[in-house]
Amino acid sequence: MIDFSQALQDKIDIITHNWIEAVRGDEKIGTAKQLTYDSVRDSLPIVLQAIVTMLSQSEESDIRAVIQESLDHGTVRAQQGYDAEEIAREYRLLRRVIFDALEPELLKASAAEVNRAYRLIDAALDEGIADCFKTYTQARLQELEDLQNQLQLTNQELTRLLRASQENLSHLAHELKTPLTSIIGYSELFLRQINNPRVKDSAPNL
Repeated sequence: MIDFSQALQDKIDIITHNWIEAVRGDEKIGTAKQLTYDSVRDSLPIVLQAIVTMLSQSEESDIRAVIQESLDHGTVRAQQGYDAEEIAREYRLLRRVIFDALEPELLKASAAEVNRAYRLIDAALDEGIADCFKTYTQARLQELEDLQNQLQLTNQELTRLLRASQENLSHLAHELKTPLTSIIGYSELFLRQINNPRVKDSAPNL
């Protein structure tokens, strides 16, 4: 009987490394290229360790660990700027890398053993991606809500500044009204005097 739990346990490091290389090499996961090795890896070793427990003949399923780490992973990926397609591709690559690593053991196992291994690993990854998307979506919605609140605050501040500007202009106009009225009055008087023939005639000849 093939012990897939032990096989996976022995290959956690190589699976993690191969997965990170696959993610970074995928042209459609551009965000990963901007992250450090540890940031891309995130909680993957813990997820793999939980799958090891699920595959164990002697221990109960550790699906809760997969779920929790996947929930955290979704939040992290949202903070890192991933889009939904990039996350889906990550999980697709993980599935492929795991089965590639276990291929020697799968080829030696019975049909029942292979079926059980595939079923448990698929169940863990399917549950993982579902919960990852759950928190990813929640994080994105929270970002949108925060942005909306910020825009509302900015709009309120702009409204306040506009109101203050209008009040300042009104006050300035009031302050300028009296001297401008006087200037206009003197200007009109001066023009009348210039255009008055009597004033012209009385002007001394030079």
